[in-house]
Amino acid sequence: MFVCPLWAASILVYREDRLGGVKKLWWRVFDFKRIENKLWYIPVIFLMPILLLSYAAMRLLGMSLPEPDIPYPLIPVYPNYGSHYDPMVTGVLTALAAVMVIMI
Repeated sequence: MFVCPLWAASILVYREDRLGGVKKLWWRVFDFKRIENKLWYIPVIFLMPILLLSYAAMRLLGMSLPEPDIPYPLIPVYPNYGSHYDPMVTGVLTALAAVMVIMI
């Protein structure tokens, strides 16, 4: 979950500041003293294991994951599909999304 963004950041920093910048980036990633509010450790440590345990429990109980109901042509303009904000319901579409809907 963190590997791809961290590598992408490392590549971009390397292009700017070479190896010294990458070392500073990785140092900041593991600098735990920078986290002032220690309450942030709870989601950092427990979020992914909870998600994995819930998935394992669903599989053990024989439950299947629901099939996504995604309007595939809108994926490039509507990346947060399934969130509480649904422009198709509220009637708010971006100009690009409206053009893509018209073209279909």
